[in-house]
Amino acid sequence: MPIRERLALHMKVALPKDRPLLRDHRRIASCDFPFRGRVQPRPRTFSKIVGSLLLMVLFGVSVSGSGASFETAAPSEAATALQDKIARTEWGKIRGANFIPSYASNTYEIWRNYNHDIFDNEVKLAQEVGYNSVRLWLNYAAFAELRDEMVDRVDDAMHILARHHLHAVVVLFDSCGIRPQPNAKWMPASEAFDEFQKASRFTAAQKAFMAALFKNYVHGFGAHTLVLVGPDTPFMTLLWQNWQSTPGNDRLGPDWYPQLEQYVDAIFTRLKDNPNILVWDLMNEPEFASEGFLGPDLLITPEMEKTRDAFLQHFHEHIKKKFPSEVMGIGWATLENAKKYSDWADVVTFHIYGDAGQLNAAIRNAREFKEKSNKQILITETLANWDFGKPDFGAMATDEAQLAHYRDVLPVLVQSPIGWIGWGMVISRDFDPFTDIFYPNGIPRPAALYLERTLKTEAQAP
Repeated sequence: MPIRERLALHMKVALPKDRPLLRDHRRIASCDFPFRGRVQPRPRTFSKIVGSLLLMVLFGVSVSGSGASFETAAPSEAATALQDKIARTEWGKIRGANFIPSYASNTYEIWRNYNHDIFDNEVKLAQEVGYNSVRLWLNYAAFAELRDEMVDRVDDAMHILARHHLHAVVVLFDSCGIRPQPNAKWMPASEAFDEFQKASRFTAAQKAFMAALFKNYVHGFGAHTLVLVGPDTPFMTLLWQNWQSTPGNDRLGPDWYPQLEQYVDAIFTRLKDNPNILVWDLMNEPEFASEGFLGPDLLITPEMEKTRDAFLQHFHEHIKKKFPSEVMGIGWATLENAKKYSDWADVVTFHIYGDAGQLNAAIRNAREFKEKSNKQILITETLANWDFGKPDFGAMATDEAQLAHYRDVLPVLVQSPIGWIGWGMVISRDFDPFTDIFYPNGIPRPAALYLERTLKTEAQAP
């Protein structure tokens, strides 16, 4: 049965009831993971001695009988704990997948409709294919509705990951997607495109750009895809469908900080020092805070860029003040932005899609920045057969095209000194199921079989 028909059938399957939730992650020991636990935390007294001796050497202060003395503050306990956490991870060996369970069409539904059994069965596929990590997406709207129950569900998911020997990059906020609009209605993408082309709210330049991106797609591969359209919906809904930004670009200003701090504090209070969390991703692809492309030459307005930057700075400082030993990053869509904002990251993360040549160039540039900045770097989106922006968008959706793409780029990634987390795992109800590699019943697409052979061959190499 073709992939789209299988997906349609799956979406009609009822979900089993949730299981009771576990609460205290500290009751579970750190899982057997290839890059946690190899380096033991140094005693704090040792750190003080090393720091003092280093400063004496740098400043020429004698440590023998001269009677000279030099008072200096040792690194704080939190700073030492942070550096120890970073040092205990072999970042170049991370191999993982962004994980969206099959019952969800967006990050809100992951937790609003959380299903322990489905989450467990599907994330297990990541371990079985040879991955050691996943990228896990949280959502403010789910927390605002469910409060502690949402945190319980995230905690339960972390228990599941530990049981399957998987670590996590945890995403707190996401700029991709469209804010929910109360008057929005579902319609086929082809009809939405035609309506947008007639609408006076889009300029001629915007309509031409929209046509370049979507005309072939909405009258071909994506013609029957359903999208949400309201009076003010951006035309990028043709891509995002029901994927929702969180908290939404209308909630990035200071008026929303107190509510969002409650969300952040609740999550961190429960999950701080969790041995299965590699890094917290403060925001996914902040470049899209204006809800995607506004035109051929405008991705984000200057006003929104200022609001977004103030938001990132505020929450970076808020987390570092209250939870200073947690490892933080930001999931930039480009390496250049990741480098530009690297002061707000303990581990620098970025995304790269494309062919083998494009990945090689990005990895080379990332490695140069790593050596220059002395910061660890991680790719948190890559690998997928993602061809958005090309005139034949959707052409890489077939099994054959996906496998050909994996054969092109996967050898580059497994040889990379930079660790990576791919996009594409279990076919879900999100905006790009054609990039996924497993059906919800666990049947693999050909790319999944090739991935498994490749990763397990890499793991067995000396």
